[in-house]
Amino acid sequence: MPIESIVISQNPVTAWEIYSRNLYPKAVGRPSDFFQLDRTKVADGGYGRLRFKFRGTRPELESFFEYGLGRDIKIYNQKGLVDYHGFVFSLILNTGVHILRKSMQHIFNKVWARFDATGGVDPTQRSTVYQNTASQTRFGIIEHVIGGGQQSAAAAINQAVQNKLSWYAWPMIDMDYDAGRGDPYIEIIADGYQRTLAWRTYNQTAAGGDDNLSTIAAAIITACGQFVASTDITTNTIQVPKEYDNDRKAKDVLESLAGMGDASGNRWLSRVEADRIYSLGPITNVRFRYSINVWDKDKQMIDRDGSIVSPDEIEPNEGIRLIGSARPTSEVYDSDLETPYISFVENVSYRYDANKVKVRATKESMLQSFLKRLGGMVS
Repeated sequence: MPIESIVISQNPVTAWEIYSRNLYPKAVGRPSDFFQLDRTKVADGGYGRLRFKFRGTRPELESFFEYGLGRDIKIYNQKGLVDYHGFVFSLILNTGVHILRKSMQHIFNKVWARFDATGGVDPTQRSTVYQNTASQTRFGIIEHVIGGGQQSAAAAINQAVQNKLSWYAWPMIDMDYDAGRGDPYIEIIADGYQRTLAWRTYNQTAAGGDDNLSTIAAAIITACGQFVASTDITTNTIQVPKEYDNDRKAKDVLESLAGMGDASGNRWLSRVEADRIYSLGPITNVRFRYSINVWDKDKQMIDRDGSIVSPDEIEPNEGIRLIGSARPTSEVYDSDLETPYISFVENVSYRYDANKVKVRATKESMLQSFLKRLGGMVS
């Protein structure tokens, strides 16, 4: 579905500013407001990486480079539906002379260390937790845990933690000297809100024993889902431990829980979807939706109703039948999941300017779910 508009606005959670800008595609009598747009969607996670560029005046580009990190981004298609939802993660400014870069990749505003205390009763300890509340107000809470090795004095490791916080509480600017060319522009690199779950660690030691997998997932979102607006979590009665004390990122724990599947052997997905809705549940389409003849030079993807699917409308989290990938056989399979020439669309990357798409299909993640389930543990 063609793009109707790109809407950039203030982040709805940190809400430290008021900002709104709409970018529109090429139309009769006017050029496109953006160019070189690439966007990725993934089955497990939801919205992936988005990149595009736009030009502007020097004040416009300077202002966006200064304040743009963290801003909310939505792409709407011509049906008025959200085709992408994420936030500005990195910025590249081409001044026409030099290239400047800044990113949230190495921002940390809540930091502590885990270390082995020599000669102590409890060999594994945590340092004091240090925070930069001004950075948290601007970007949200972004945690980082330092591996402190062996330490004989807590003061030394505490100083290291404070140094780390002072260096990384705010974004740094990198420059490529004399690398800029052509008219100035800003390149936006956005990511889906699933990434924000990797900013928080999940520890819970107040309660022991086991509980439903879905109950644990809900508790993790309550504790760590600062950018999650609401949840859609399907009940899953597989029993998993309540206690976590390893400073694991919430995103990793949730993906491990989803990897357990359910008692019926279904694969589950952990995703943050449009409007920042966290979703945990079984795959929506067990039977295949798409078909493609792997020998067809036109590379046409066919929908279940027989229509040709436009490259920009191919979605992950769907089954796909690979016609011509296996010779005819009399073998009868119990389900589409067992059928070797039916796979699952995991990753779709679309390039808007060229109207080209890359699709990765595999059943490996489904098999991993079964193996984790057989193992009876979250790894």
